[in-house]
Amino acid sequence: MPLIEPILLAACLIYVLAATTDVAARTIPDACSLALLLLGILRLALVDGGASAVTDAAVAAGVFVALVMLCAAGFLGGGDAKLIGASTFFLGFDRLADFLSVTAIAGGVLALTYLAGHLALSGRTVPLPSPAGPTRRVWRRRLRLVLAAEHRRVARKQSIPYGVAIAAGAILSLGGLS
Repeated sequence: MPLIEPILLAACLIYVLAATTDVAARTIPDACSLALLLLGILRLALVDGGASAVTDAAVAAGVFVALVMLCAAGFLGGGDAKLIGASTFFLGFDRLADFLSVTAIAGGVLALTYLAGHLALSGRTVPLPSPAGPTRRVWRRRLRLVLAAEHRRVARKQSIPYGVAIAAGAILSLGGLS
């Protein structure tokens, strides 16, 4: 189905944006979740439709309510809850188990990576980069700033950017949509 390919590409770009923003600022833009909801509606109109729409919406609402409760208890961030809820609707009920499983595995790998990073980096410091000169150095400086910020976050055992795991789980689950 050639009509679904632009939708999949757009979804991948949204997930990359959500993951990179989560790493850089520990927030996931609401626009990412809203865009996935709109892409989910478009997917239903072009591919599934009908009874699938009701099932997908009901399951996504149930998942979202459960995640809001986890968010209220402090186990999950609000952006993560919104992104998982929107992803549930976009991917559909048929791919929910794959999405949640791969997301959980990716989250475990991410947590182990951060734990190993904490053990390796605690007590060490990373200097901030000097101000950038020419334009080509701007991107290097920004990357160094993000890496220095991540070093501080890892060393202090601060939050993990779970949006990366959500994006990995969703992108790996996208294959079933085509």
